[in-house]
Amino acid sequence: MPRPALSTQKLRDMIKSQELIEKAQKSVLDPNEPELSNAAVGVIKLLLNKTLPDLKGIEVSGNIDSEITRKHRVSFRRG
Repeated sequence: MPRPALSTQKLRDMIKSQELIEKAQKSVLDPNEPELSNAAVGVIKLLLNKTLPDLKGIEVSGNIDSEITRKHRVSFRRG
């Protein structure tokens, strides 16, 4: 009998992002920790890409001389 497929959210919950980040940091920062293999680094990158947003830069284009109009409502109360 085939096993039911896991939902995307359940898979994300199973990936322990914080533990992966700590493992990578220890490997780089702690001289007593063994160096991670290329395969291990690749797996960590792949799993983190599944759970964390990619913070790529966003290019904003347009006219820098454009105007922005803001409306504010101010009220004063006597206390």
